[in-house]
Amino acid sequence: PVVFVFVAQTFHAAGSLSLEEKRATYDIPRSGGFYSWEMNNEMQPVRWTARDAWFCVPRQVDHLDMSLCAPHPDAQEEPVVVEVFVDGSLARTLLFTHPWEAHSLNLGLPPGLEKEIEVRLRVSRTMSPARLSPRDLDTRELGVLVEGWGFRVQQSGE
Repeated sequence: PVVFVFVAQTFHAAGSLSLEEKRATYDIPRSGGFYSWEMNNEMQPVRWTARDAWFCVPRQVDHLDMSLCAPHPDAQEEPVVVEVFVDGSLARTLLFTHPWEAHSLNLGLPPGLEKEIEVRLRVSRTMSPARLSPRDLDTRELGVLVEGWGFRVQQSGE
């Protein structure tokens, strides 16, 4: 049997815990290049990447599932490319050719001796809402939107 673990980050509910304590308490991977979690119109948690984002998962994780969306309004004229690297090697390339196009990423992760697996998302370009609309005060450089991610862990002895 396979155990499926879905990551839900609830940092705000942890009060005075340090970042390392929150990671340990809520089983949250080390990461960088992501903006804070926010809620979409359906009140589901989502998280934007910058141009380059990464996270580490424990070695016993053998499968990654992610839902990514590229809301770039000009994706039809200039597609957005996302390269997915696992421990430094290119594992998958995703091409977004329409505004708000979504892709599901289902990726087997290799076994190994290291403590963690690093997964990196490299986005070909970013967009800034403030550049698209003078009334928008959001000056972040946004890559792709992570609408969900989860990990499957093979139980020991399988």
